[in-house]
Amino acid sequence: MSELGRKKLYLQIGSVCALACFLGLAALPGLSADLSAGRLQSLAVRLALIGAASLLFGLRMGGLLAREQTVCPAHLLLVLLFCGLLFFPLVSHSSFLGQSVIRTGKYLERIRTTKGGTYLDLLRLFPATYEKYWQDHSILPKALIHLNAMIKVYLFHVSPNPTIALGENGFYFEGYGARKVEKGLVESFDNIADYLGMIPFSPLELWKWKQTLEERSHWLKKRGVEYVFVLAPTKGLVYPEYLPASLQNLAGGTRRYGQLSRYLQTHARVHFVDVLPPLLEAKKERAYPLLFYKTDFHWNFYGSLVAYEAIIRAMNHFFPQYSLQPVTLQDFKVKIDTHWAHHRFMNMIGLPESLHRHEHYLTMVPRPGTPLYGLPDLPKEGIHDVYPPKGRITNSKGESMQIRIVHNPKAPLDSILLLGDSFMEKCVYYFSANAREVWNYRTVVNFPYQIFRYQKPTVVVQEILNMFLLRPPPENPAGIRQEYLADRFAVFRKKGARPVPGEIGATKEGATKIRWPGRANANGQEMIARIRLVSPARTTVSLFLETVGHREVRWTEEHLEKGENVLFVSIAPVKDAQSLVLRGQGKNSLPALVIRQVDFIGEMRK
Repeated sequence: MSELGRKKLYLQIGSVCALACFLGLAALPGLSADLSAGRLQSLAVRLALIGAASLLFGLRMGGLLAREQTVCPAHLLLVLLFCGLLFFPLVSHSSFLGQSVIRTGKYLERIRTTKGGTYLDLLRLFPATYEKYWQDHSILPKALIHLNAMIKVYLFHVSPNPTIALGENGFYFEGYGARKVEKGLVESFDNIADYLGMIPFSPLELWKWKQTLEERSHWLKKRGVEYVFVLAPTKGLVYPEYLPASLQNLAGGTRRYGQLSRYLQTHARVHFVDVLPPLLEAKKERAYPLLFYKTDFHWNFYGSLVAYEAIIRAMNHFFPQYSLQPVTLQDFKVKIDTHWAHHRFMNMIGLPESLHRHEHYLTMVPRPGTPLYGLPDLPKEGIHDVYPPKGRITNSKGESMQIRIVHNPKAPLDSILLLGDSFMEKCVYYFSANAREVWNYRTVVNFPYQIFRYQKPTVVVQEILNMFLLRPPPENPAGIRQEYLADRFAVFRKKGARPVPGEIGATKEGATKIRWPGRANANGQEMIARIRLVSPARTTVSLFLETVGHREVRWTEEHLEKGENVLFVSIAPVKDAQSLVLRGQGKNSLPALVIRQVDFIGEMRK
């Protein structure tokens, strides 16, 4: 054998062995798992893939030597690493590849058995079905995910996940993309655009928020329950100096949080608490500990304590008869774990948890002699991320529902119901200093009125996070809305306002159109329509506001029963609006309605 032939053979053997050892070490956890579990088929597939990849690489290196005569060791090492990284995902997924083909085949066979069809049909369905199975179940090796995240975060200073924005000094903020809202409901949120003030509320959206909250407050008040609405800020509003520099330089528009806060304070008939000013004041008074986690998006148990204190102080202003005393920071010994990492957040961004245990985690331990000391429903280690125990509330008929409850028999109020997301959940234990029973029900924007069929709390506190202001304004059930508008109509009558009849007509397409005298004030003055009508069937009617230029703005939907109906409709402050248009829901045509009488009352101008 010639000298060149021997060099070529040695290079090929060395390349095959080197790559086989590299891939073997990389796939060692999978090989060990297959061997210990007795998965011989999967073990054989892994070894075959390692052998095939190594052999292919060796043959390629032999061809390279034939052309180049000499090979640089540094280049050889670089090629070896490249090929190793290239084949590593395939080798690590070998078990999954085999299992996924088998499971997809079994799934298609079940379909053929139940719905019929030939094996040719199964072959046609296999590619798309297998692709969907791969997308739903395949997981990249954690090492590659961690490597990708660390390169992007520490080398390029960008976030690997669009839902997370990489800030300054180790801070992370909400980005843009899909997030879970309620159980089974996922929506997209563009927090970046809100930081920049690019998507402010329209006047109509502000009006809808105002009316929705007033409806809830009014409905509860008639049933002897007080209502408090709380806005909770996201981390970017409390620590804007740590937002990404690009956002800090461009920010300057109108953010929804401040816009809604100012509007509710000025226009709404509802007990409202904005906890952003107290959080900013606490930040100014004490630089450490932080009020929010650097990584996770939530406030920590110090931030939630500041928010709780602000709510209790506001409740004393709204309801001075209760004279509630909030617990304060002095009532707790603060235990701080300085080597903590948020497991779920690290999974979201892809960074290795073991290398990022530098977050500070707070546990609030009640001091002896303070209101929360020794309460049986509080975690023994102190207030930290442990859900309150579940209990049941029962009505006079013996019907009950399950809900989280914290008990404190020495507290002054009978009960407080806390509605909100995970931000409110961090406040639950603190409220037990003020109520013998604190109920906690998780909801983002909805109003779970079914709770009040079982028991009535003394006060309802509902919190909504800044991020969820990016979704459309919530709407209450029709019964709550109609009860509020009917009572508002009566209030105007008691104040001496006289109902003014409307003009009934039709659009070019034949939809019912009701024109009011004068026009609604686009600056937010209130007007309510009372419509007496007869419907030939049970149906749903969509109401639109029509402007002078015949532009229609979707307003609300109402349900009609067969026969006589009395419908109350608020007139939103849409510029140049002059008529109400009643249409069927979606593509369904509206059955012929008999409009008997239409009256308008409120603040109108000619």
